[in-house]
Amino acid sequence: MLEFAGAVGRVYSGLKSLGASSLGQSIANNLKKLSGSKFGTATAVVTIAYDAISDIKDLTKAFGKSGTVGQKFHSVGETAGTAIGGGIGFFFGGPLGAAVGASIGKVVGGWAGDATKKFTDGWNAKAKPKDWLGKLGFDAKKRCHRHCQVVERH
Repeated sequence: MLEFAGAVGRVYSGLKSLGASSLGQSIANNLKKLSGSKFGTATAVVTIAYDAISDIKDLTKAFGKSGTVGQKFHSVGETAGTAIGGGIGFFFGGPLGAAVGASIGKVVGGWAGDATKKFTDGWNAKAKPKDWLGKLGFDAKKRCHRHCQVVERH
């Protein structure tokens, strides 16, 4: 878990230093020019519409009769990631930022949905799973039950 937090910190630091560099400033200036144009706005609208339609299709498939639990977690994660990423992107970059944020959010949200499924599988497992997220869920359940027993005794 500490390795993951360290990796996130390094990515954040890298992005922060990129934003402060002349390359980052150049990218930001070009995105501002593009987002103010009709072409940039049209591209953003098409990208967001495509992501929304794709998410609705995936949700319908996942929650249909043939959908698996893993597909449900993944598609809900993608949909949430698209919405959250689009909102954050719009806040920082207008229509073009929303398109980029929605696309990135969809990928990251899918990862989060898959991770949630693995954690839940670990929580429900009878024996400790081999993957680290499953182990985390398994251990969390054991600690939670141990804590609940201590609270009941007092």
